[in-house]
Amino acid sequence: MQTSPPPPSVEGLAHVGTVSFLAGRVTPVGAFWVSLAGGVALARIGARTGARGGYGASLAVMTETVAVMGPARISGPVTQALSAPLLGAMYAGGRGRNALIAACLAVRLAHYALLTTFFLAVVVGGIDAYVDSYDRIVELTGGLLPTGTAAALGLSALSQVASAVVFSVIQVAVYRRALTQEDGTPRAVAARGELPAQRSGRWVVVLAWSVVAAWILMLATTAWPVLAAVAAAVAVGTVAAGRSGRRAMQLGAALGSALALGAIVPGLLGAVDLDDATRRAVRAFLLVASASLVQAVVGADGVRRLAAGGLRALRRVPAVREAAALAPILRADRRVVPASLQLVASAREASPSPRALSAAVVAWVDDESRRGPGSETRDVGA
Repeated sequence: MQTSPPPPSVEGLAHVGTVSFLAGRVTPVGAFWVSLAGGVALARIGARTGARGGYGASLAVMTETVAVMGPARISGPVTQALSAPLLGAMYAGGRGRNALIAACLAVRLAHYALLTTFFLAVVVGGIDAYVDSYDRIVELTGGLLPTGTAAALGLSALSQVASAVVFSVIQVAVYRRALTQEDGTPRAVAARGELPAQRSGRWVVVLAWSVVAAWILMLATTAWPVLAAVAAAVAVGTVAAGRSGRRAMQLGAALGSALALGAIVPGLLGAVDLDDATRRAVRAFLLVASASLVQAVVGADGVRRLAAGGLRALRRVPAVREAAALAPILRADRRVVPASLQLVASAREASPSPRALSAAVVAWVDDESRRGPGSETRDVGA
């Protein structure tokens, strides 16, 4: 008689979340489907251990992805990281599909609202600049769309709500399918012991706080002397990071360049002063580049030590102890590349339908989660 394999461990599921979110941040196409695998894994943890254990795993996963890759494109998997533990716990508590969709939709809309606020305030230069840029683009394309503040903001809001609804429905459908397939297991007891002391190194802490200070200065003003000083510091740090560090900053530089392009477009269209747009573009690039600098200079282990110190300082916050207990296990550096390639290959080989893609994602989650962290060569059935 053939018996079904045991359900994967929490550590294996968290490993899947790390690999999936890293792959989703790197891949230029299909990032939602790739990150969806990590969301499935975190939803399963939330269903087993409750929301607190699920969010602890989510925090540990996101910490490890930043340690490996830095902060570039981190907004992609954040929605899954924020919603998956809650949806898993709600499913285990017997909540229906509509309740899960409503919760997922609320998280997505809040995330989109924060991103839009940042884009308007920091990158574009305010609502007026955004509306003027929109009107100018409509004029250049033949006036096929209505113009004005209501049209610009209304169409933007409508597109975001539509995207949030579509992604939420798909996300909940895949989660429910994965959670239905998972064998029932007793609730795990989350780690509650004392957190081990972690020395992150004084110079690493100084570097991190220096970056925070640079962000505060640049958000307060776009004066050229401030931007020049931060740019000089980033350049010095990039040189000091060495060849491997400079490779680590390439993705951050690409994302920073994309944000800079979005900031300077209103100036090129004549919607705002070109000098102001240029300063905002430089600031957008430096915000991302300076964030990437910490990971480039201190490496993955340095970021892990820094994060461990932060988790210890916040140990009274719910889910932080669970994150601290799980984070040291998630060392996905060596496994992430082959596992990510397998996930992308599975998605590409599936037929281009939501059902087939979701089946491929869930199958990959089952396979990879049973390998567990650090299993570069171990066979699933070993």
